[in-house]
Amino acid sequence: MPELPEVETVVRTLIPSLVGRRFRNIAHLRADIVEPADVDLTRVLKNRRVIGIDRRGKKILIRLERDETLCVHLGMTGRLTVEKPREPIKPHTHLIVGLSGKTQLRFRDPRRFGGIFWLCNGEAEDANLGPEPRLRGSRKRGGRLRRRCWISGWWRGLGIFMRMNRCFMRGFIRALLRID
Repeated sequence: MPELPEVETVVRTLIPSLVGRRFRNIAHLRADIVEPADVDLTRVLKNRRVIGIDRRGKKILIRLERDETLCVHLGMTGRLTVEKPREPIKPHTHLIVGLSGKTQLRFRDPRRFGGIFWLCNGEAEDANLGPEPRLRGSRKRGGRLRRRCWISGWWRGLGIFMRMNRCFMRGFIRALLRID
């Protein structure tokens, strides 16, 4: 599973290539990676303009006009890349979206743990996720933060290693290492 910084890097890499572009043609190669299952991605994505890209936890949110969102979760092995159409299509490519500007957005996931989620109302809020770990206001929680270091859903998008590292750096976990 990609950690939060890796997903943030993907988002920052996609922003210059996608924002302001239109989805021209869609080659949806696997139906079982899209939820809800009855969504016709070819119909709903055609000629939509990308107005922004965000991250919510480990989900990549591609914001479209008309307050709609295409949500991509990379799973363990997923890749979301912008490539030239002449580049060979790699195995396990499940979605190819032709963009204005003669490039393609490709979703590739060999192990199929990732997915694409169509959110017609633009909301990808997950009630079980806590605040973003880098928000300045998260320090105001004081002593409760120490208990929350162990609760996986509270630190949205962070794995156990990143949570423990963050708690250690803030002084909530003391090192028990003694050098003789």
